[in-house]
Amino acid sequence: MRRLLKVSSEVVIALAVILVTQLIAGFSLPSWASHPTFRIIQTVYSPVLYLLVFYGLINWLNRHYFHETVALFTWRPNLKPQFFIWPVIWVLLIDLTFFLVVPGRIVWPTINHLNVTLNLLATLLLAGIAAPIVEEYIFRGLISQRLTKAYGARIGLIGSSLLFGLTHLLNGVLDFWSAVQLIIAGTLAGALFWLTSRWYQTLWAGIVLHAGYNVLTSVIPIRVHTSNDWPIQYLLNQPNRLMTGGEYGADCSLITMITLIITLGYIYFATRNSRRAMF
Repeated sequence: MRRLLKVSSEVVIALAVILVTQLIAGFSLPSWASHPTFRIIQTVYSPVLYLLVFYGLINWLNRHYFHETVALFTWRPNLKPQFFIWPVIWVLLIDLTFFLVVPGRIVWPTINHLNVTLNLLATLLLAGIAAPIVEEYIFRGLISQRLTKAYGARIGLIGSSLLFGLTHLLNGVLDFWSAVQLIIAGTLAGALFWLTSRWYQTLWAGIVLHAGYNVLTSVIPIRVHTSNDWPIQYLLNQPNRLMTGGEYGADCSLITMITLIITLGYIYFATRNSRRAMF
């Protein structure tokens, strides 16, 4: 019971780090600063502030509470060319399957140039850099390391991945089935990032895969309704929520889940009989 309480408290504190940094970085400018220039500035400084607050907070906790650092992470990026191949293959597999299986069409909607700029900056800085670093460190690093030490690698994988899926419910209010799809897709994605990081023995492999997915799926976003924040979109003509991903979008579609399972299976069986086996 003592071990359970200790690990639970560490997990709660790790999750609180994300919430606190998001609240601080998400501080909005006052209404008088709604000029486009100020909105662009906020879109740029928020991810930077997000990373800076996270860096300071997590280093303080490592020294004064956890008394150790995450074994598979260094702040100096440890990058290899093959890290960048995986997100390309994964996103191509998703997009090609959508284009071939789900009825839809490419559209070029009327755009709002400010919204396109804000979307591009948020995709590159927040979804492409800040969020993957913070989330991989917390879920595949800190939480997984705590669970693995206490209960073994399988619990480290399952527990950190499920928490990753559940915390995405905080992104907005969803109906029941959309929430279920989000939890399943988020858990599968968390498992894929976990296996990738363990395969290459660095969290930077998972960070690149996570960031690459976020950025590449924004090149031709797959949507049910057009919006004015991107010049080219793939508009689905399909009412089935399993195929569209429900209220959360294509990230939670059945197609995305299947590609996750295929990629997970490949990495698992590729490493099962090697010296990089994870269980």
